[in-house]
Amino acid sequence: MAERYDPQLRPTNKPNFYVYMVTEGHYFFAVHLHQSYPFAKKISAHYNKAEISDVANARNGASLPPLLFASHAFQSALLVPLLKPGFFAEREQQYESSTKRK
Repeated sequence: MAERYDPQLRPTNKPNFYVYMVTEGHYFFAVHLHQSYPFAKKISAHYNKAEISDVANARNGASLPPLLFASHAFQSALLVPLLKPGFFAEREQQYESSTKRK
């Protein structure tokens, strides 16, 4: 299985980053996004956040992965073509198995 990495090499003016947390056998994953999606919370202009957890509830505002991944909004977002597919293919090739290189 190929390793996957964030294609962004350095921060830009867009809030594009991930936060991972694992504690006591549970996980929490937040994706900070420039564009809005029905499954993401608007934080401010051009700043939205999608949160996923195996202990999702109303208090933490996260989504359970099976429910999010099966939602029409999420499936529709996956179908939107990439604006720069060559860029992403290049990044994937660049980082493929990079931790296994000597």
